[in-house]
Amino acid sequence: MAWPPAPVRSAEPITGLTQVAVEIQLQQLAQIVSGDARSQLDRLRADRRAGRDYDIRGQLHALRTDNMRWPFLNPEVKGEWLRTEAIVSLQETGSVAEAHLLLAEIQALGPATDTIYLQALISYIEGDRQRALELLADAIDSAGHNLKAGIFIELERLAEADAVLDAPDPAPDTDTFRLRAISQLARGNLAPARAAIQQALALAPDSQDIHFIEGQIQYLAGISPVSVPRHLQFVPEPLDPWLVKGNAAGTASLQAALDTFSQLSAQERLPLRALAEIWRLACLSNIPARREEAEAYCQHLLAEDPARAEVVLWAVTRRFDINYAASEQALVKLVTAVQRTPLQMLALAEVYQRLNNPHAARQLLAQQQAVFHQQQMHDAWAQAYLVALLTADEDAAAQALIDSLQETPTWPQSQVLLLEKRARQDGNWQSVFAHLEAHYAANDLPDTGALTRRCAPGEDRLPAERWPGRAGAHSGSSSLAGVGQHRQPAAAGRRLCHER
Repeated sequence: MAWPPAPVRSAEPITGLTQVAVEIQLQQLAQIVSGDARSQLDRLRADRRAGRDYDIRGQLHALRTDNMRWPFLNPEVKGEWLRTEAIVSLQETGSVAEAHLLLAEIQALGPATDTIYLQALISYIEGDRQRALELLADAIDSAGHNLKAGIFIELERLAEADAVLDAPDPAPDTDTFRLRAISQLARGNLAPARAAIQQALALAPDSQDIHFIEGQIQYLAGISPVSVPRHLQFVPEPLDPWLVKGNAAGTASLQAALDTFSQLSAQERLPLRALAEIWRLACLSNIPARREEAEAYCQHLLAEDPARAEVVLWAVTRRFDINYAASEQALVKLVTAVQRTPLQMLALAEVYQRLNNPHAARQLLAQQQAVFHQQQMHDAWAQAYLVALLTADEDAAAQALIDSLQETPTWPQSQVLLLEKRARQDGNWQSVFAHLEAHYAANDLPDTGALTRRCAPGEDRLPAERWPGRAGAHSGSSSLAGVGQHRQPAAAGRRLCHER
């Protein structure tokens, strides 16, 4: 509809003066309706940033289909409304096609609405991060700055992300502080991450996205510093019990994280609910007094979806009593599908190991190596394949694989798997201790002495088990370490950018 709206014509002739009066009244009405719509949009944005309303898409669509109000909005308000709907749709569903249609509607209204941020977000979710950064090169508002910083964080260009986040103009907002916390978490720096998230909570105490990051920090404070990841982590890596702090402070941190993720996982409309469930399971699994509850919760999650790979990996690592045959059957169907993921293959390989079928695990991983390479998850594949070779007693092939990894970050962990198998066979653990302590010292990691000696059987917190169970735990951990590399950008984007 052209602007301003044309007056309704009656059958009776009207004078020029009357027509002018009617047009003035229509313009005044349009201004009132547009002002009300702008105020409503500001409230919806504020509620979304604060985490108070995740049904914003429905409310945005309702006005756009309201024939009594939408035609009277001025082009600027229409453009802002469509822009917000497109961005929210992208963040919640990843529907690029819908976003493109809404972008075309905005552009048809004229140049009143800035679409650079929306175009950058579309490029980002389509996987073209470089194009997104080019569009955001001259961004001056906080939304553009924060999206740019989020992309830098995903690309592990943390210094560039910090330069954007620390710029004095524009002034930092809630999302800026949240991204500062994520940037520090990507380095494994818990203290500055905690300080940044507290600043974000002071501005938006009800934001569920911010509480999610707070829960991650609480969780990581409850595990050994050696196990705190130094990369962007979307899901918690399965840990052996001896890598969890056993003191009162560590347990208190895990309990605080459990409280946070229990509340988040109970929110039915929360986009991050599925991830919150995994973090809740991790918290329960790492509190010794809650083991039975953790096992029951794991069984509950797998009863709903026996092919849920992240849950299966925690079950294998902690040797929970689940229906492994049901998970095997469900995962086999998934890994033969076109849209199979490396994580599903890793989970199935672990199930095969748990069912004492290492040859099936080795065959699966050998056949699917190309899929891992396509998703840039070669390290995760190598670790899982190494475990399969070792448990199948193909030590010569395992040694050859380890030798090929000497120039990669996974070599120390790969070497320790072979040394650990030999130690369990001959009872001599000195080579394991020496290797781990040399690795810790070379990488300036803490707890070198006490922690490495927890690898030996007979420790109170590590019951002696047959070797493949321990190897499977290592493999599960490495498999989740690569999750952030192959997740779809749309899913990750829910935490790295927000509509302002």
